[in-house]
Amino acid sequence: MESLLMTMYRNIDRNKIQFDFAVHTREKCLYDDEIIALGGKFFRFPIMRKNPWRYKKAWDDFWKKHKDEYSAFHFHSPTFANVIAMKSAKKHGVPIIIAHCHNTHANRGKLQFIHDIVHKYHSKHMERYATHFFACSKPAAIWGFGPDYQKVFVMKNGIDLSKFSYDGKVRQQVREKLSLEDKFVVGNVARLATAKNQSFLLDIFLN
Repeated sequence: MESLLMTMYRNIDRNKIQFDFAVHTREKCLYDDEIIALGGKFFRFPIMRKNPWRYKKAWDDFWKKHKDEYSAFHFHSPTFANVIAMKSAKKHGVPIIIAHCHNTHANRGKLQFIHDIVHKYHSKHMERYATHFFACSKPAAIWGFGPDYQKVFVMKNGIDLSKFSYDGKVRQQVREKLSLEDKFVVGNVARLATAKNQSFLLDIFLN
């Protein structure tokens, strides 16, 4: 989600539209300096799981103060077990609330079944919280919003292709650095998580 947002943020006309960011950490993160340089602001919120009442109050306080400053609230999430921020935005009259689903499942360990029940309930009643519905794919749209996915705008995760174009000089430098000049190399950069479908990669290697 962070990579997608930053790709969009770097390429939009920031004279016409500006992004500000709600985050759930007090620590400095990878893109903080770049966002500030591009004109964005941060609003920091507590962790919902630690204190749901404090979390809800934080959002209510935020929208009471800032509701007239924003044309839209874009809620990015891999799951809709937590819709407190959207509910608060609607209560305070934010005109456009976008629910954006970025996954086809959730992994919450021992509490997975509770998480899935809450997500499924919210998915069936998403019109109560959001005015627009986005997803990164058709399967994500179905998982996030139910079988009536025609109402969902599928926005694929675009990338800046120029950053991945072939450069023979860079290729040679990296191979020399890693002592791989004459080797057959297959690279994979991704988390070891179900969402990244690493088992499919292993099937390709084995077959």
